[in-house]
Formats: sequence, structure tokens, C-alpha cells
Amino acid sequence: MKKNITAVFIGLCFIALAVFFALNNPQQIKAEATSGLPATLATSSARQVGTSTTPTILAQGNNVCTSRVISTTNQPIMLSFGFAYDQNGVYGTTTLSQNQGIFQGASSTVTYDSGLYGCGTTSAISVGSDVTKATSTVTTNSYR
Repeated sequence: MKKNITAVFIGLCFIALAVFFALNNPQQIKAEATSGLPATLATSSARQVGTSTTPTILAQGNNVCTSRVISTTNQPIMLSFGFAYDQNGVYGTTTLSQNQGIFQGASSTVTYDSGLYGCGTTSAISVGSDVTKATSTVTTNSYR
């Protein structure tokens, strides 16, 4: 009789733990924008991005954005979400190349959370397979 009670008790404990973990997800998303707050469209632009060594600036840096939504057309791009000063103190974007930057595929739309990527100057170059003709129309929407 005691063995049956012990087995039932252990079974109930396992069921209770399973229900607890099913209802309480222990993983928490870090560095997200505060949920529940309204976000309004602050800026929107469409630019042609080419493969030149000088990146195209998609959005100027600020300190009040919540996210940036970037859409590409026919070519993939490499993105940079920051800024740098060269040895002469001249403001410029961080280095971008065919294999350096944050990759975004062709014909895609991605939301970049400011908690993860910041609100720095966003710049891009096209990294299509035919680099002589690789241009992409990139639409950038910044939200506050």
C-alpha cells in the first residue's frame, strides 16, 4: 500500500513540474524594446545601394529609435549599425565589404531591434553575385 502511495505521489510531482514548465517559460528575451509602448513611424526612405567601397547611409544615428525595418529588393546587402572616426577625426561608417557586416538576403524584410543593434548610423553595400550590376533598392523605416 505504501508503494502505491509513493508511486502516485511521485507521478503527481512529475505532472506538476511538467505543467509548471509548460506555463512558465524560463527563457527570457534580453535587450528587447519595452513591450506595450506605442511606436510611431519617425522616418522612411528608399535608396539605391551599390557595391562601391563607400557605403550608402540608410538612416542617421539618433538616441530615440525603437527599431529599424529594412527591406531589400533584388540583391542581398551587408549592413553596419554604427559609426567610427578615422585617424584624422573624420566621421565615417564602419568598414563594410563583401564578407564583413551583417548580411540581409535579397527580397527580404527584417526588423532590427534597437536594444540589440542600437540607433547608430545605418549604412549598407550591395553584395550581389554580379558585383558590376549589383544594386538594390533598400527601404528603411525607423520607429520611435
